[in-house]
Amino acid sequence: MKFHGRITPGKTTDLSKPLQVLIYAPAKLSGATIKIWEMDTFEQDGKTKSEGSKDDLLATFQGDITPADASGARPPEWRAFKVSSSKIEDPDPGADQVMIKIQFGGSETIYDVPVKSEVDEVEGDSYEIGFSIEVGGAEKFKTKSPALVVPPMKPLRIVARYVQFLDRQDPTKFEKDSMYEEPLAYRHIAIGTATTKDDNAKFKILGAGYTDGQGYLFNGELDPAAKELPRPMIVRVGRELYLIDDHQKFTKTGVTEIPIARCDHIYGEDHDIIVMRSGSVSPMSVRIVERPSTGDEEFGEAKAEGPKLLPMQFSIGSSSKGTKYP
Repeated sequence: MKFHGRITPGKTTDLSKPLQVLIYAPAKLSGATIKIWEMDTFEQDGKTKSEGSKDDLLATFQGDITPADASGARPPEWRAFKVSSSKIEDPDPGADQVMIKIQFGGSETIYDVPVKSEVDEVEGDSYEIGFSIEVGGAEKFKTKSPALVVPPMKPLRIVARYVQFLDRQDPTKFEKDSMYEEPLAYRHIAIGTATTKDDNAKFKILGAGYTDGQGYLFNGELDPAAKELPRPMIVRVGRELYLIDDHQKFTKTGVTEIPIARCDHIYGEDHDIIVMRSGSVSPMSVRIVERPSTGDEEFGEAKAEGPKLLPMQFSIGSSSKGTKYP
């Protein structure tokens, strides 16, 4: 018995549209298992490539392969797959992962499937999605040329927006005349996610770098004498991320003891990430709203219980389009 299928389209940048799994052979089969994978080894341009990790199982579907609906003038060449049960993998419920949509030929049902490999990456920029067919626990087919999923990406330019709050319990109430913005320049920045979605969430550092004078984040120190210059750090558009900044370099990654509530929530639009902070009316007094360094808060080693800072909130927006208030 022959097994063959493919995922269409072969490349997509639009995560709102589903990837379609089309099966061409066999024409009919009961008790088939189809697994969706984020692949490590695959064929590209006639060559076998490997990303140096294992294939990640994203979802498992069980059901029957049947002939496609032939009610039209010309029946499709692919076969329908009728799902009887499904299991979507989610190894890290606290992480904000890229979501793809999966749809089988002959079905109107669309499944939201998280891509596991982004959990520990700040710059996950493309994913190779394939599938396999099993019968009785034995693999009969696996994609050699996967579909390439490329989410929209952007560099990070971090802009601090300082305001004088009228009500520290309500971030929408502040002196609008006091608002001013400036790049979060020449700061050590750690980018990460929340470990969970509850009040006990900690800050998990995915990457760290340094901002230039315009607030653009680079993946290393801006040292002209370095053998290899740093490059701008990019992230997936719409990904929920957090940051913390300090005078000292962040040297570790992974889960910290820093409460996520002490970090800046940094998702935004366009190239600007707005960090909303309370501060002085005068732009000349920026120093009073920076996090103080007490010596025992070892941010660079990611051991801090959390910085001591004034209350702050976040805003979604872009200074390039004018002022946007929460």
